[in-house]
Formats: sequence, structure tokens, C-alpha cells
Amino acid sequence: MLAVKGIYRDGKIELIESLPAEIKESEVYIVIVPKKKSGEDFLDLYQIMKRQEETGFAKRVLGSENEDVWNDL
Repeated sequence: MLAVKGIYRDGKIELIESLPAEIKESEVYIVIVPKKKSGEDFLDLYQIMKRQEETGFAKRVLGSENEDVWNDL
């Protein structure tokens, strides 16, 4: 799993971050995260995905064939 930040504007998604050069084709899931209200200090979904990516959680757990059972729920 790779988390990349972008902006949805006028019917288009614009990436803010660059993709690694080795990614030529990949399946994509888009999660729309509402803008935070002033004063909210909790982790947003993007930060959680980045942390999962950096710690290897996404690759070890979410990428495991053994975890595919959760997709059937």
C-alpha cells in the first residue's frame, strides 16, 4: 500500500505528492477526507495510512493473503 496526498477539485483529482518512478500501473482506491474544522487535533486518515506504510503494517498485514478473509465480510 502506498498513500499519496491529492486534492479533488472541479471533478478532477490532482496529486500533491509524486509517485515513485517504479510504479507504472496499480489499482487505486480513493478515500475522500473532509477538510478539518479549526481546532481538530486528531490524526486524519492520510496520516494513519502513511504510518501504516512506513511501519510495514500495510505490507505485512493488509497485503497478506491470509487477511483476504476480511474482504468477504
